[in-house]
Amino acid sequence: MWPIPQNAIDRNKNLLPQNPGW
Repeated sequence: MWPIPQNAIDRNKNLLPQNPGW
């Protein structure tokens, strides 16, 4: 994986509730 800020991950989850792995 690459260094992704947890804030970005949270945003990604908000945009894509079914993200592939992260």
